[in-house]
Amino acid sequence: MPTKEEIQSVNANLPVKVAEGTMCTKVEYDEETMIQTFYYDFTQEVDASSTRPEIIENLKSKMVNALKGTDNEERIRDGVTFIFVYRSINKKVLYKIKIDASDFD
Repeated sequence: MPTKEEIQSVNANLPVKVAEGTMCTKVEYDEETMIQTFYYDFTQEVDASSTRPEIIENLKSKMVNALKGTDNEERIRDGVTFIFVYRSINKKVLYKIKIDASDFD
């Protein structure tokens, strides 16, 4: 499970650019709910068509595939839920992607 020190260490190195126009800005972990939340802020306007459900589902599928075979897959299988929160340039939540153990069945 993620430790407070691990989360603090990650946050100390943020924000970091993860893709063109996208910054990872914060990571949180709630020990009670076992939910690890990752915040991504867009640094440019986002076309509304890129937030359609089928686009988000496709993105989730790619994220699950990227997590397969990693320590993070083990954490998820051990009960941690990952939530990825994507926000606009003015910090409005555009969409969330939730990944849990059922996504690896």
